[in-house]
Amino acid sequence: MTGFMPYTQWECLRSSNRCLATTEGGKTYTRETFCNTTLQLNRDFVWKLDGRTSFAIDYDLLCDREYLYNLCNTFFFIGAMLALPIGGQLIDFYGRKPGVITSLLISIVGIGISIIPSPNVAVLILGRVIVGAGSFILISGVNTYVFELSPSKYRPVACFFVTYSWAAGYFVMVGSGYLIKMWQLLSLVPIAFFLVALVTTICIPESPKFTFLTKRNVAKAKAALQWFQDLNGTNVNLESLSLGSDNSQDDKQKLSDYLKDLIKHKALLIQTVVFCFQYLATTTLYYGFAFSWSKLSSNLYIGYLFAGLGEFLAQTMLFFPLTFMARRHTVMLFYISGGISILLTLLPHETEGDKVSVHQIVSILGSMLVTVGWNAIIVQMIEAAPTTHRALIQSLASSSGRVGSILGTQVGLLLEWNESCTMIIFGVVAIAIAVCGFFMPETKGIVSPQQPDEVAWDYTGKSSNKPEKQLLIPEDMESE
Repeated sequence: MTGFMPYTQWECLRSSNRCLATTEGGKTYTRETFCNTTLQLNRDFVWKLDGRTSFAIDYDLLCDREYLYNLCNTFFFIGAMLALPIGGQLIDFYGRKPGVITSLLISIVGIGISIIPSPNVAVLILGRVIVGAGSFILISGVNTYVFELSPSKYRPVACFFVTYSWAAGYFVMVGSGYLIKMWQLLSLVPIAFFLVALVTTICIPESPKFTFLTKRNVAKAKAALQWFQDLNGTNVNLESLSLGSDNSQDDKQKLSDYLKDLIKHKALLIQTVVFCFQYLATTTLYYGFAFSWSKLSSNLYIGYLFAGLGEFLAQTMLFFPLTFMARRHTVMLFYISGGISILLTLLPHETEGDKVSVHQIVSILGSMLVTVGWNAIIVQMIEAAPTTHRALIQSLASSSGRVGSILGTQVGLLLEWNESCTMIIFGVVAIAIAVCGFFMPETKGIVSPQQPDEVAWDYTGKSSNKPEKQLLIPEDMESE
């Protein structure tokens, strides 16, 4: 939700023919005539904002300063790209819970800086950098946290709720943007959600899997299991549950060792590089296709409602394949289907004016299929990564994805150059991601590796790990 907050008011201004009006005769100025004349506010024109405020006006992000608006969005992703590798290591070292709490606080501070009244746009950009860093570290921490608390057979359900909450952000964003007319007050909406999440996270114990495997604290791990047991109403004798030794202080992971381990273990390195490529390519497609939703309606709010609906449909499409199919087969299915859908846009078509064309529908279908495949990759990546380095690997992949986010926003330039070539590139990239999925290890029903040296497979999709009971998750208590 925070990623879209700045867009609400400025998109309206960019449609200058309906948002700018002169004081004489109701004549309307286009963006070109507005930016190339010496028009003066309240003499030659008035802002037609229906009582709303706009940070684009407050910070004068118009005409020759419009690039500063684009910088605000770009630096949001740059902040995430730079902070994620560090944040992932800290989450793996200090814990999932401290990582989530810290990222929430960082996000709140970033939004607070963004809404400070200041004529200096650098303050706004600084706030966006901090929000980007906090928000994406939060995503990595939450994904790791949730999936470590979910047995393999319940993981599709966990993925279902996590991704649906993402899609719900579109509807909250649209509703808030429509009802709240001051952009500063609009920015308080995500702060309220962050505060609720902060209180909730404080009340939940640390991941018992992380606590035992990384910190070697059996007592704390059993206390966390007891908390979940009380929550679920189960009754298992945890005193008789053998988790291993509690005196291995010397083999704790050092903060400086995480990246070294990544380079040291070849299988883990190759796996991480492939996931990084899949993330980068996917986010380029994902943000590149964002233009499709806006074309479904001339109304900004309705356009984003369609985008939210598309996200809901995409996540619904993922549930059953993720439940009944192998992870890598799910990835391959949706990316190949998405690539074919994108290539179908090359078929001859006619422009239908303001009507939604078959070309646009096929384009949006390709975007949805890519979105589904992306979430399947997230599940596969978290299951394939060793517990001790899970957040780091996810953060490195997500950091690569921020590069794709920046590239995706420039897709408009490619479309202006040659739409057919752009669609061919996108279709081939989607199929390439599917091919990469063929060589990745299958993780469904397989115990996740705990240490880097346990990551191994024969590069034909077969994992070396056995389908055994996973350690320190609610499934253990059910099987006792």
